[in-house]
Amino acid sequence: LEKPLQDAPRQKVLTEVELAALLPTFKDHHGVCAKFMLLTGARISEATAATWSQIDLEAKTWTIPPERLKDTRSLQARRHKPKPALVIPLSQQAVRLLIDAREAELIKRQVNGIKETIHEHDLLLVGPRGAKLKNWHRWIKTITAATGITGWSAHALRRTTATLAGDLGAPPHVVSVILGHSNVGGQLVAGYNHSTYRSEHRRILQRVADRLEEMEGSVTYE
Repeated sequence: LEKPLQDAPRQKVLTEVELAALLPTFKDHHGVCAKFMLLTGARISEATAATWSQIDLEAKTWTIPPERLKDTRSLQARRHKPKPALVIPLSQQAVRLLIDAREAELIKRQVNGIKETIHEHDLLLVGPRGAKLKNWHRWIKTITAATGITGWSAHALRRTTATLAGDLGAPPHVVSVILGHSNVGGQLVAGYNHSTYRSEHRRILQRVADRLEEMEGSVTYE
């Protein structure tokens, strides 16, 4: 992972005012990925490694396989039970973002004389040269210079999604689901309750997406 800005607080959460200034600048390859992380609550490692095989546009889901997930459980828990895949429901805005990204990549390939279409094993979101997105530190410095919003890192996007979900009414156990935490409700509760709260997960991420869209459209230029 790219190193965060040196002055970035570890627990930074972007405010709605900051998001309103940042979102309109998320137009390039890194920006599209950053917006996708805000819409899903995913880690940067999960978003940049995602492939089209993990996406079901009809069902509006993104399924991250266990080997791509960070396992924060105890060593004993890992031995007794393998970590399951994480199914993230995609909001209307997230689906539209992915469709637009795919169309842009296809157009770029055509312009460059590449006849090959996009395959399932291809990365979901790529850099300008079609490779995995890197140099996040450099990109954030550019956005910081353009907006004046300082002290944030790529991981702040995930933390901001969780906070925004809570502000929009998501209870703690649903926020835990969004973050892909294993012990939803704590270890004791998790031992009895194996629900993934899929409907609540989908509903709150749609509300998050709607709110982000409102914030992005709130900026006016004279």
